[in-house]
Amino acid sequence: MHDEKFPAFDDVTADFAYLRLRRCSEGEPTGYPETELDQWAEHARGHAAERRDVFLYFINGAKIRAPAAAQALIQRLGA
Repeated sequence: MHDEKFPAFDDVTADFAYLRLRRCSEGEPTGYPETELDQWAEHARGHAAERRDVFLYFINGAKIRAPAAAQALIQRLGA
């Protein structure tokens, strides 16, 4: 989980990756700065390269920005 209250960890314990991004900002049109979205896209690609299904969610207090964040990430992933 990507949250101030809960630590992020990268231990692989399954054949899939479950990523919950919880730091969207209402002041950022895409929820996250461009560089952070680029980093999350690379992170997702890394899991996919290891033949893992990737489930990535934008679940946070700035819910109004979650759709824009998801669309921006999809664009980066070329999906």
